[in-house]
Amino acid sequence: MPEIQRTSFGINKTFVEVENYENLTAEDVTELEGIAGEADVKTLVMSSPRPKCVGGEDDILIVLRGINFIPGDEPDDMISVRLWLDKDTIIASQRRSVASIDTAQSRLGKITSTPDFLWTVIEEMQQRIETHIGELDEQVDNAEDLALSDPNKKRRLDILEFRRSVIALRRYLLPQRETLMTLSRLRTDMFTDEQQQGFLDQYYRAARICDSLDALRERLSLIQEEITAVISDRMNQNMYVLSIISLVFLPLGFLTGLFGINVGGMPMVTDGGGALAPLGFAIVVGLCIVCAVGIIVVMRIKKWI
Repeated sequence: MPEIQRTSFGINKTFVEVENYENLTAEDVTELEGIAGEADVKTLVMSSPRPKCVGGEDDILIVLRGINFIPGDEPDDMISVRLWLDKDTIIASQRRSVASIDTAQSRLGKITSTPDFLWTVIEEMQQRIETHIGELDEQVDNAEDLALSDPNKKRRLDILEFRRSVIALRRYLLPQRETLMTLSRLRTDMFTDEQQQGFLDQYYRAARICDSLDALRERLSLIQEEITAVISDRMNQNMYVLSIISLVFLPLGFLTGLFGINVGGMPMVTDGGGALAPLGFAIVVGLCIVCAVGIIVVMRIKKWI
């Protein structure tokens, strides 16, 4: 199958689809440069460009990102769509099949201008993004119910994975929102007032999508904090029980240790130790009291008690 395919639509309009741009030959690149210019073609065949919109006097270059629905890939590994258009020609460059482009191409019989084709692509991409975020929101609902009913490390890791997905989506969709704003503000003879309003509506739609992602991210943060707090409370409760047990057995251990001391075998109180021998037990108790007072003083100085 050729890497560059041409399809006519409307009145003397041409759709040029570049499939798998990595396999383009030098002749293919030269052919594209004859249509769009060398600088724009470099972007069209760039490996992973960020979303952007550049408007010339009579042409537009726009890079967008769409949800990746390819089996085996992560949806948040968003695919890049590069589009160049003037009044008569629109070029779509992609490394792999993009559903939004395929849908717009299937509707070429009803599309009469290149801006209408661009709007159709954006509309399809936005719809798929909204669908994916809606599904992600439902998954978060289920994960939240499970996490709050039985909070544990696994639930916390699940929430962390959702946060990672949301952050990955925001990384591309925030610049894409600004890209659509730039597109909606372009002043060009290519767009009718109705088309201009259509692109402005798409910008507002992208802004709502980003707001939804921000809200979802904050919600996931709160869920994760709640899980962490519950786990921490459980740990504190366990430590409290252990402290009670220690409080019970520590005096017992001290007393058994104290009365189990062989005072007669200690220095200065051995046989022949003179007057100190009867005081051996009292000396040991006194040293314990001095150590206890010293520990309390240090803890007060450190403000631990």
